[in-house]
Amino acid sequence: MRGTRRFAGRMIGTVTLIVALSVISMAPGASVRWVSPRTVQGSGLVWTPVMTGGFGNPGNKLLRGLQVFQGRLYAITFNDQGGEVYRSVTLDPLTWEKVVDAGFLSSGNAFAPKFRSLRAWAGQLFVGTGFRRSDGAQIWRSFDGAVWTLSFDSGELGNGPTLNVRAMAPFGDYLYIGTGAEFVGTAQIFRSRTGREWEPVVDDGFGLQRGNNNIYSLGVFDGRLYAGTFNVRGAEVYRSDDGRTWERVATRGIGDRRNLYIYELRVYQPTPESMPRLIAITGPNPSGGQVWAYDGESWSLFAPPGFGNRRNTDMWQANQFGRDFYVGTFKEEFRPGSQLSDEDGAELWRYDDATGQWMPETLDGFGNPNNTGIRTIFAWNGALYVGTLNEETGCELWRGVPAR
Repeated sequence: MRGTRRFAGRMIGTVTLIVALSVISMAPGASVRWVSPRTVQGSGLVWTPVMTGGFGNPGNKLLRGLQVFQGRLYAITFNDQGGEVYRSVTLDPLTWEKVVDAGFLSSGNAFAPKFRSLRAWAGQLFVGTGFRRSDGAQIWRSFDGAVWTLSFDSGELGNGPTLNVRAMAPFGDYLYIGTGAEFVGTAQIFRSRTGREWEPVVDDGFGLQRGNNNIYSLGVFDGRLYAGTFNVRGAEVYRSDDGRTWERVATRGIGDRRNLYIYELRVYQPTPESMPRLIAITGPNPSGGQVWAYDGESWSLFAPPGFGNRRNTDMWQANQFGRDFYVGTFKEEFRPGSQLSDEDGAELWRYDDATGQWMPETLDGFGNPNNTGIRTIFAWNGALYVGTLNEETGCELWRGVPAR
């Protein structure tokens, strides 16, 4: 089963390196302090942990996604023994119940996949898997969060190795998903009107000669669907008016070939009167992951690479909250003698729309150096939720609220 694909074959837009301090700046002397052993005062929000220890299972190393579905907050994990799904029971304090364990093992799935993506759409909740087996990844769906059925198996529909479903996005009447596999796969995009039947709209990575192995991110901006890729020659970004005809708007790492991943595509619009921009976050880059802004015609660097710390090799997650924009990093392990910062723990930075400066919310994984990455940032119910990578004691979830 193959879909027809029309590719415009041309580059749209330009890349502009704007690094003047008048455009990109970090607040001098900005700091993050502990208020108590359980509270962190960031530059704009007050943070408290609402879940630690991987929901009681240290094997849940990474909190990979959050969504609200039927009034409850759902969370998915990355676990070598099979991903898990949790949902909120009470809100204050936030308590949880597990609704899926061991990668849908109890639903008849014998492959215990890790979980890579989560999306609520059209009265359904979807979970995308990764690293299930060599012939394909899966999507599972539920109408109530408790009973799950298999919705998509790329081993039956895909074109070549498809080990991950990393991206999902609604656009028009469809839910779109991005698939592929780093180094060995071919980036593909599928869509569905129902969540049950899927059709391929990109089946060759936007042209096999481009070398796009995986679709890592999907986002909607200015009435178009955008897709960010993994590519060993530098990640690329494409856009489409209809989901079938695509044009390239960024190539070869947005001007830096060391940017192999477009981890996320987010729209940032501080106020209804502001001009919206599409934000693309990248990595891994030995000079520091990058944050780029796109106005529909050209790209400009939106933050200092690595926020001034080359150990922040990856800009791992981003989202808007209020008028400000937040970016979380993955911080590589400190190597003695490397002459880099020896402060461990992921960093979370906030772009302050009022001042035009980047300011830190945490520089040390919320006081836990084992929180080496921030992979989930989600705004809900007047708070910002941040999920971490913690390979020692299990992922954590922190909630930030404005100081009263």
